Amino acid sequence: MEHGTSVLEHYLSLMDLMGHQTDYKNRGTVLEGRAHTLRNELKALEDESKMWMEEAETKKKLYDMAILPTTAEVYKQQYEDALAAATETQEEFLSKAEEYAEALTDILENSLNQYNQELENALTGGRSFESLSTEMERMVSLQEEYLTTTNKVYETEKLMNKA
Repeated sequence: MEHGTSVLEHYLSLMDLMGHQTDYKNRGTVLEGRAHTLRNELKALEDESKMWMEEAETKKKLYDMAILPTTAEVYKQQYEDALAAATETQEEFLSKAEEYAEALTDILENSLNQYNQELENALTGGRSFESLSTEMERMVSLQEEYLTTTNKVYETEKLMNKA
């Protein structure tokens, strides 16, 4: 399953490289696929951890019941191996749980970005706040230029009328 998440990570990287960071709908689909894959990996690790713990418990009981020292030693080693495997699996589970939490955070962030983009489009008639701001700055500049020109004309007429 590790392969599935790496393919989706690669796809997200490609989207970024191709300039599709704001394609929130498709990005959301990929992010949700990644979260789903991680959730399945978590379940598999949980099942594997339970299996190793059961194996360890079984070997511990066999070790406790062993009569011959050589048999006891074999069961003890098997118990320790199963316990080590369970511990390793639990560590993998915790690491994968962090990845899953990050994936859920990415989904939430993407959803908020998509909502903000839709809200901005609705409020600006499909334009961006940035383009409206630029247009407003241009209008203010033109207005200042108009007032300056108007004041120059007024002062010129005033001087001509005195003469």
